[in-house]
Amino acid sequence: MKLTHDIVERFYQDIDASPVTKKEYRGELLRLLAFLNGRELNSRAVQDYLHSLKERGLTDRTVSRVGFAIKRFFKIQGLPVHFEFPGFDIGPPSGTLREEDVAKLVAKAHNPLERAMVALVYDSACRIVEAMGIDSQEDIEWERGVIRIRRKGRRQRQEEQALFPETLRLLQEYRDWAKIRKGPLFPYSYSSLRRYLLALAARAGVTFPERSIWHSLRHSRAVNLREKGVALEDISDQLGHSSLSTTLKVYSRLSPEVLRSKLTPPPW
Repeated sequence: MKLTHDIVERFYQDIDASPVTKKEYRGELLRLLAFLNGRELNSRAVQDYLHSLKERGLTDRTVSRVGFAIKRFFKIQGLPVHFEFPGFDIGPPSGTLREEDVAKLVAKAHNPLERAMVALVYDSACRIVEAMGIDSQEDIEWERGVIRIRRKGRRQRQEEQALFPETLRLLQEYRDWAKIRKGPLFPYSYSSLRRYLLALAARAGVTFPERSIWHSLRHSRAVNLREKGVALEDISDQLGHSSLSTTLKVYSRLSPEVLRSKLTPPPW
């Protein structure tokens, strides 16, 4: 088939994904369109494109992200997928925050807002946009210790999630300090919350492994739970993944050190 701007725009409008994901997919397809320069779109052409990205020095992880986007486009268009791309390094990255790092962040917080945000995102493993969407009246049941989270994506799934008592105490402390009685629990912009966390990390001497620092808390919670032996099905529920296969792709492997600690030694 011939890839055109019109086809890309229709795909962008129709695909069931979050606005950020849609924008990323659109960008990848437009870059593929420029690479094709009138050539027929098929698996061979895609393979050439992915090889060109590798030759430009892009990491396997980045090339994989591009490959997944194109693969999804192929499947929706009913095209056969006969191209390969490097798989994600799905083991936990070396920069994953450990629990002692998160404890440092809470300990070095200057105010209840910083403590509450770190505690909520790490305990619930929610996305920062989901935390920002929590209503202070409708979405928190203090006696049950449950919050309602509107999951990211077009379908806006709503799920209940239990928090530990200490996290609830920090949320209540923040709510009283900020005098919030109705409306959003965190009425701040994403950029403001990001600045707060960067300043907090500097005070605590904690280095975030990724540019998306709030997402690092969510990812680190999942990795730490996995290494403690929590079932992948339970981690999937905690993350709010709509499919267990998503959790398996990212968190099924343990780090070499943790895996070694769980195995029996050889006879010698």
